[in-house]
Amino acid sequence: DLLFEKVSVTTYLIKKGKSISTSEKKEISSAIDIVDSGKNFTVLKISTKDRPGILFQIAQILYLACVEIIHVQANTIGQDVRDEFHITLENKEKLNEALSVRLKKNLLNIL
Repeated sequence: DLLFEKVSVTTYLIKKGKSISTSEKKEISSAIDIVDSGKNFTVLKISTKDRPGILFQIAQILYLACVEIIHVQANTIGQDVRDEFHITLENKEKLNEALSVRLKKNLLNIL
């Protein structure tokens, strides 16, 4: 019946009188945007779920990539983090495309 009626497993079990638990875990995806500010820095925007030490982990990834944070606006709303970083290379230049791609990959690995 389940395969041919094209109903969800939950609906099928309810029809059969089975008790089920329908607690759903809300999945929060992470997003990273790295954009040119039009000035002498690059803007890094991060949206993710909050957890202890997240800001430290982000700063550590930037440090290991030889990226300097010149300004940060850290916002936490409930369990959501919405942080914006103004960053440069150690020589005060903007990030290039290759470093931006690598940095995004490394940040997504920790989020």
